[in-house]
Amino acid sequence: MKRNNCLRVPVLFTAFISAWFLLHIHVFSEEKDTVPPEIKVEITDADKEYTKSVRKATVIITDNKMKGEVKKEYVFKEGKDSFHISIKDAAGNENTYKSNVYIQDYTAPVERIEGITEGQILNGELDVSIKATDEWLDFEKSFVKIKGKNGLDEYEYFFDGNEISIFVDDRFTDDYYTLQIYLTDKAGNENKREIDFTVNRGGSVFEVDGRNKELIGSFTDEIKDFYITERNLCEVDTDNARILFAFNARVNDLKEGEHYRIEKKKGEGGYTYTYIFYDELFNKDGVYTISLSTKDEAGNVNDTRFDPDSDEIRFAVKKGPEASYNKKELH
Repeated sequence: MKRNNCLRVPVLFTAFISAWFLLHIHVFSEEKDTVPPEIKVEITDADKEYTKSVRKATVIITDNKMKGEVKKEYVFKEGKDSFHISIKDAAGNENTYKSNVYIQDYTAPVERIEGITEGQILNGELDVSIKATDEWLDFEKSFVKIKGKNGLDEYEYFFDGNEISIFVDDRFTDDYYTLQIYLTDKAGNENKREIDFTVNRGGSVFEVDGRNKELIGSFTDEIKDFYITERNLCEVDTDNARILFAFNARVNDLKEGEHYRIEKKKGEGGYTYTYIFYDELFNKDGVYTISLSTKDEAGNVNDTRFDPDSDEIRFAVKKGPEASYNKKELH
């Protein structure tokens, strides 16, 4: 009996060892997966914080226990945006990816202008406010410029916050001006705007034609058509022009087409009006006085009698030997 009991022990022991051995053989024959999935990300304009192009991310996922790859695309929303990936395989291995925060700006800056309109004519001061609306305005590349056409005036203004205030005083001479607005945001979106305006404080300049200028304050025995030129940056209302024509201090009414005509020309420097008085008006001996009064688009009232650079248009016609005039009559 004792011998039989001794034989059983090794048998039971062997069975235990065999069971333990076979269990671990099973585990190690299926190699344990400890490698997490791989995440590869490609982002357009990845080196730029700001972009005006559609920014996309291509995400490629691979795993050592998976055939092929999984590819996904992410489109960044306008404004600040980023994305986060978290993936886990069947063995519990996990990998994550978090992108940088990028800014997508597909909209150009917008301007709001107060105090000036296209084609405006000023005979006083200009008070302008320009506001730019854009969350990511590039202040180094956004500015306003005012340039004169005929003169040398040129001024630049830069934004204080999102606003520029321009006060145009009398340092701006009479001229045609262009206000240029340049707006750029950090993504490269641009907005350009131009507004033309005119500063006209001085109104018209009158000039007697060279053929007649030497007659002023003097006398002649013969006169042909008499020319007076009016120059102005703006249009003049010649239909309502007031023409004072006096002969020996008596005022005569003149009619356009019958006694005089007006020739109008427009050039780069403005408008020129030539008033041509027909020689039939001066066929009698006596003292003649001519004055013009007009109003321009800027609201200036222009008058030859008040032009500081011109003498009063007065002269005498002396055809007969009996006619005589003194200087007091002609000045």
